[in-house]
Amino acid sequence: MISRLRKRLPITPVRSDRLRTKQNRGINVETKYQQLLDNIAAYNKHVGVCVSGGSDSTLVLIAAAEALGADRVTAITANTAFITGDEMSVAEELAKKLGVVHLKPRVFLMQNEKITRNDAKKCIYCKRDLVGTLSQVAVQNNIMLLLDGAHASVAPDNKISTHDGVCVMSPLRDAKITRLEIEQILKDLGFSKYIRPASSCLAARIATGDPITIKKLRWLRAAENYIMSLGFDFVWVHVTGMDADVQVPKSDVARLLRFEEEIRAELLDMGYRNVTINPEGYKKISQCIGD
Repeated sequence: MISRLRKRLPITPVRSDRLRTKQNRGINVETKYQQLLDNIAAYNKHVGVCVSGGSDSTLVLIAAAEALGADRVTAITANTAFITGDEMSVAEELAKKLGVVHLKPRVFLMQNEKITRNDAKKCIYCKRDLVGTLSQVAVQNNIMLLLDGAHASVAPDNKISTHDGVCVMSPLRDAKITRLEIEQILKDLGFSKYIRPASSCLAARIATGDPITIKKLRWLRAAENYIMSLGFDFVWVHVTGMDADVQVPKSDVARLLRFEEEIRAELLDMGYRNVTINPEGYKKISQCIGD
């Protein structure tokens, strides 16, 4: 089935010996990917894939286009104040590459005070708004099944009811595919450029308890875009009050430190009070799952 389905996509066939890693303890990752394809093919209907620009939903979109055909798949990316321009660009590029329709509905999360007050339940309210809007968009496009990027390395969330009978499924979790295996599969399918560190939305950069404002989100985008312009593919700026903690993958920390004075001057000029470069590198905060 794999070779037959791959004729629909610009994907190089995967060698099963390359899909064995120490992390998966000898389990054949190609077998898991085949299970993912089989599960999605069994839906046998047009599906919407919730695409965030992260690695997890990227693999779901690739697999859905392969298993069902691009004409039976619609990519849906929520266009919110919390998504970075980089994430939207990645989602747009991938959808175009696979030949699937890409919808980008606006979701006005900043209008919900339960979200902007930024307490410990922010993600619950945010997800409700997102699922509600995406479900409405799905119905408008005659789609009754949405696929998300939740995988086996993440504990299942409490089920959130959807609108108008739309069902949300997590095919990566059903195929028992972990985060490490997602990266391995993307690499061997020829989609290495879409492997990105697990991340969360812009709002998660703001310390819990600090209200979320448009101004803070704009500053965050400006700070991250500036540092990325220096040649870094992934940047995370965590903000507490007016203090910015700049994080990049551990492997990039030494290179980032060479720009320390320039980065500090630029971010202080933006309005931040204190700017530090985290020597430990990026560590995902256990809040929202961006994928």
